[in-house]
Amino acid sequence: MKGIVKGKSDPYVKVRAGAQSFRSRTIKENLNPKWHEMYEIIVNHIPGQELEFELFDKDIDKDDFLGRYVAP
Repeated sequence: MKGIVKGKSDPYVKVRAGAQSFRSRTIKENLNPKWHEMYEIIVNHIPGQELEFELFDKDIDKDDFLGRYVAP
Protein backbone atom coordinates (compact mmCIF):
# COMPACT_ATOMS: atom_id res chain seq x y z
CA MET A 1 0.00 0.00 0.00
CA LYS A 2 2.95 2.28 -0.48
CA GLY A 3 1.08 4.34 -3.09
CA ILE A 4 -1.81 5.12 -0.77
CA VAL A 5 0.52 6.09 2.09
CA LYS A 6 2.07 8.70 -0.21
CA GLY A 7 -1.43 9.97 -1.05
CA LYS A 8 -1.52 8.40 -4.50
CA SER A 9 -3.08 5.30 -5.95
CA ASP A 10 -3.16 3.63 -9.38
CA PRO A 11 -6.65 2.10 -9.25
CA TYR A 12 -8.38 -0.32 -11.57
CA VAL A 13 -11.58 -2.37 -11.28
CA LYS A 14 -12.39 -5.99 -12.01
CA VAL A 15 -16.05 -6.56 -12.92
CA ARG A 16 -17.62 -10.03 -12.80
CA ALA A 17 -21.09 -11.32 -13.65
CA GLY A 18 -21.36 -15.09 -13.68
CA ALA A 19 -18.63 -16.47 -15.97
CA GLN A 20 -18.04 -13.08 -17.63
CA SER A 21 -15.29 -10.81 -16.32
CA PHE A 22 -13.69 -7.54 -17.36
CA ARG A 23 -10.82 -5.35 -16.16
CA SER A 24 -10.78 -1.58 -16.48
CA ARG A 25 -7.76 0.44 -17.48
CA THR A 26 -5.49 1.65 -14.68
CA ILE A 27 -5.76 5.33 -13.81
CA LYS A 28 -2.41 6.66 -12.57
CA GLU A 29 -2.07 8.59 -9.31
CA ASN A 30 -5.75 9.21 -8.60
CA LEU A 31 -7.76 8.77 -5.39
CA ASN A 32 -11.08 9.68 -7.04
CA PRO A 33 -11.05 7.85 -10.38
CA LYS A 34 -13.76 7.93 -13.04
CA TRP A 35 -13.40 5.32 -15.75
CA HIS A 36 -16.14 6.24 -18.25
CA GLU A 37 -15.86 2.74 -19.73
CA MET A 38 -18.69 0.56 -20.98
CA TYR A 39 -18.94 -3.23 -20.89
CA GLU A 40 -21.69 -5.37 -22.33
CA ILE A 41 -22.79 -8.06 -19.90
CA ILE A 42 -25.48 -10.64 -20.53
CA VAL A 43 -27.49 -10.97 -17.33
CA ASN A 44 -29.60 -14.07 -16.83
CA HIS A 45 -32.13 -14.11 -14.05
CA ILE A 46 -30.45 -16.95 -12.21
CA PRO A 47 -31.04 -17.06 -8.45
CA GLY A 48 -27.84 -16.17 -6.64
CA GLN A 49 -26.12 -14.56 -9.65
CA GLU A 50 -24.35 -11.38 -8.59
CA LEU A 51 -22.61 -8.45 -10.23
CA GLU A 52 -19.28 -7.96 -8.46
CA PHE A 53 -16.85 -5.03 -8.55
CA GLU A 54 -13.38 -5.35 -7.00
CA LEU A 55 -11.08 -2.34 -6.72
CA PHE A 56 -7.29 -2.72 -6.75
CA ASP A 57 -4.24 -0.46 -6.55
CA LYS A 58 -1.71 -1.39 -9.26
CA ASP A 59 1.77 -1.96 -7.85
CA ILE A 60 5.04 -3.22 -9.28
CA ASP A 61 5.11 -6.37 -7.15
CA LYS A 62 1.61 -7.29 -5.95
CA ASP A 63 -1.56 -5.25 -6.50
CA ASP A 64 -3.30 -4.12 -3.31
CA PHE A 65 -6.95 -5.00 -2.76
CA LEU A 66 -8.89 -1.82 -1.92
CA GLY A 67 -12.52 -2.94 -1.75
CA ARG A 68 -15.45 -4.87 -3.15
CA TYR A 69 -19.09 -4.15 -3.99
CA VAL A 70 -21.57 -6.92 -4.79
CA ALA A 71 -24.98 -6.15 -6.33
CA PRO A 72 -27.50 -8.99 -5.96
